[in-house]
Amino acid sequence: EDINTRANLSPLERTAIGAVYVTTELHLLADTSPGYQDTWKFLHDRIQELDWIQQQQQQNGGFPPVSIPQLNQDTVIAGVAVASSLGSAV
Repeated sequence: EDINTRANLSPLERTAIGAVYVTTELHLLADTSPGYQDTWKFLHDRIQELDWIQQQQQQNGGFPPVSIPQLNQDTVIAGVAVASSLGSAV
């Protein structure tokens, strides 16, 4: 079953997609590449990671093993920025 054809996503799937959206928006804010090429590549890479996780879940009948690909530097920086902004809002 393809995630693109499903109407009802699990809370975990919604959270993962939301995280990709937020980190991509943050990446876009600092992107000075022509046509936002760096942001499009960033988004493409995150979607590939989500696809990989979904494939692992289907193959293993659950969450992927510990060998999930390492987060790249852009994702970590964006995540820290989100955490920092949320922390100051509380």
